Amino acid sequence: MTGILTNRVKKGKQRGTIVDYIVVHELRHLHHRDHSDAFWNEVDKVLPDYRQRKAWLRARGAELDL
Repeated sequence: MTGILTNRVKKGKQRGTIVDYIVVHELRHLHHRDHSDAFWNEVDKVLPDYRQRKAWLRARGAELDL
């Protein structure tokens, strides 16, 4: 039972991390309509680890149940 709860907590934390990335990404599009260097620089200011989050989403995003 403890393993199931631990797994759910880990998934919940990961989902929150990815949702944060998605929200920041979309909000930056209010200022930059493309994925230019200026856009990614703005994302980086808020989420310095955005590259890891982006890679995780690319690899495992289909598994998410948002």
